[in-house]
Amino acid sequence: MSVLKDKILINTGADTKFAKMKALLEPKGAIVYNLPMIRTQPAKMDRKQQKILGNITKFDWIIFTSTNAVRYFFYWLDKQNIQYSKVHLNTAAIGRATADELKKYDINVDYIGTAKDSKQFAKDFLNDVTSCGKRILLPVGNLAEKHLYNTLKEVHIIEKITLYNTLEPISMNSEIIDLISREQYDMLLFLSPSAFKNFMAKAPETVSKYALNIASIGSTTTKEINKYGIRPLLTAEHPNIVNLVNSLEEYYIENNKLKTY
Repeated sequence: MSVLKDKILINTGADTKFAKMKALLEPKGAIVYNLPMIRTQPAKMDRKQQKILGNITKFDWIIFTSTNAVRYFFYWLDKQNIQYSKVHLNTAAIGRATADELKKYDINVDYIGTAKDSKQFAKDFLNDVTSCGKRILLPVGNLAEKHLYNTLKEVHIIEKITLYNTLEPISMNSEIIDLISREQYDMLLFLSPSAFKNFMAKAPETVSKYALNIASIGSTTTKEINKYGIRPLLTAEHPNIVNLVNSLEEYYIENNKLKTY
């Protein structure tokens, strides 16, 4: 019997993450609720960015930082009637989840970074891809960190395009908020810094924000949580959902926290 049996776990990531979260947690007996604290939508592409995509064959590398970057990249290619199968670029992905998303589009991934964050990925990429002056395309969202771009531009020629915007949710599920207010849950799962910031901004006063049970997907998200003087109960070593689920199991095994309502 899994230590996650009957644990009430609340996903705060985007709706696109919920299906995978359920598929991993429900077979272990967990009760999984969805409280998405971010949503995404296509950004407005100006002529310069449209021209960059139209001239995609001039690049040597394209680096994808997230699954959203992958999805919106192909969304915009489709809008501009560009067939990526005819484009031959070296492709890099930050993390296994991003690489797996690329494979859905039949894209061979030449370099998969295993770093905990984009800052370390940039260092690893420069160490492993030693040639200089390469033209690199970096598709991102509006809230992307600048570490990767700033580090790589010292050695390579970087073009960054903003393909999507990350926004606050329009509303919050009142029944799930009530569970949190009455502390009738086991763990809030935060998958990004923006999800946590939005939760802190939008959660009602009935929620004891500084007494939350939080599981963080990685060090970047935990860094944001720490800015509020809050410590997550656990942080996954590598920022992906599979590692977060493994970390949850390890946490409850180590602490033997069995809670009844």
